[in-house]
Amino acid sequence: MPDVSVIVPVYNTAKYIRECMNSLVGQTLDDIEIVVIDAGSTDGTLDILREYVAMDTRVKLLQSPRKSLGYQYNMGIDSAEGRYIAFCEADDYVDARLYEKLLEVLRSSSADYVKTDFDMFVGNESRFCLRYNILDGKMKKLYGTMFYAKKYPKILYRDVNMWNGLYRKSFITDNNIRLNETPKAAFQDMGFVLKCFLSANKISYISVPSYYYRRDNIKSSVYDADSVAFVVQEFEHILSYEGLHKADKIVQSVIARRFLDCFCGFYRKLPLKDQWNENLCKIIDRFFCKFKKFYAEIGCLPSSLECLNDSLSCAMILANDQAFDAFQRMCATFDNNRISEFLTYVSACKELAIFGAGEAGSCCYAMLKNNGYAGRVIFFDNDKSKWETRLMGIPIYDPDNIPKFKNYTFLIANDANKMDIYNQLIALGIDEKRIGKAVWVIPHLALEIHISNK
Repeated sequence: MPDVSVIVPVYNTAKYIRECMNSLVGQTLDDIEIVVIDAGSTDGTLDILREYVAMDTRVKLLQSPRKSLGYQYNMGIDSAEGRYIAFCEADDYVDARLYEKLLEVLRSSSADYVKTDFDMFVGNESRFCLRYNILDGKMKKLYGTMFYAKKYPKILYRDVNMWNGLYRKSFITDNNIRLNETPKAAFQDMGFVLKCFLSANKISYISVPSYYYRRDNIKSSVYDADSVAFVVQEFEHILSYEGLHKADKIVQSVIARRFLDCFCGFYRKLPLKDQWNENLCKIIDRFFCKFKKFYAEIGCLPSSLECLNDSLSCAMILANDQAFDAFQRMCATFDNNRISEFLTYVSACKELAIFGAGEAGSCCYAMLKNNGYAGRVIFFDNDKSKWETRLMGIPIYDPDNIPKFKNYTFLIANDANKMDIYNQLIALGIDEKRIGKAVWVIPHLALEIHISNK
């Protein structure tokens, strides 16, 4: 019996599959099996996979009769022989030490699963990565510890993927955790992540060189506005999970908000309502109906729902559908204009200094880089531990050096302390006309936004 089974669903990924497979067969953990489930590839992927089967006895190739990511993953879970299970998407790859590091944590604890931060990337030969940290703010202290999952439900706002972890197989099978077997490859992991959280006792998070998640595969569901249908199907799927209705109200409200935010993100990409076909109208109506019903089940007034209280989208759905549509259109226009204006402004600056070498600063730089910004960029930060280090290959300087760069345009990437930083820059002699505010985008969008395509 192998220690770890890595499950890899595949369909027409000849362009990426060698890099993925090389990273798996090259793991420092030898006692591993690689379960690849192909859904009828026609682009040469199968020939490549057969090479690995012939070359390495740890590779097991299965054929799926259905083109469904959820079905393929479930096939893999059922056939996996390892004590622990991991997942990998065929257009991604992993660090050589990943599964050894994750296994060390599970062997030395009673956690049901352990997950790690990961890197999102675009490009092939010239590759650009953005680190995604699952735990932020006050929750950073939880790294390297083992804790009760449902004590920290807001983790679900940031822990949204299944493939950056290692799970006890007994935990998955004992709790009958399976993926939704909807067609294609869109969002089936959303329900899996939530079921794991709802079923888990103790969990753990670490930060090691780990998983590399591709964000430039244009065939990915994250770039498809029609994926709103899959979000609705996944919402209905998790609503049928008994563990959700046994959870406390705050956990339920976090999950409601997760689906609402995801739904809104794709709703804003849809054409105007008068261009919807009958099927799309039914899908949207289904979500409104299910969401309202679940909200009523939670049974709290909006003021007592900490995680939904700040959501205007929630209020609009509860008010009426027309108000919701108008609000989403307004948000989409505002966001597009805000980002477009920012990128236009920055493109005219040959030298940029981003003040704030945290998530906001790194996401700002990633968005600029992904949109072809070719000027010079440096970082500043008030955190001494970051001085003379690099973030995404860019140097981070001590603010005492700011007067040397007075001709740069400064972007403040720290919303909590923006006024203090503004005053700090003024005191150091920077002209107020050279001070601006970085546009905030979430990490997953930083490598997705291409304003020239809008």
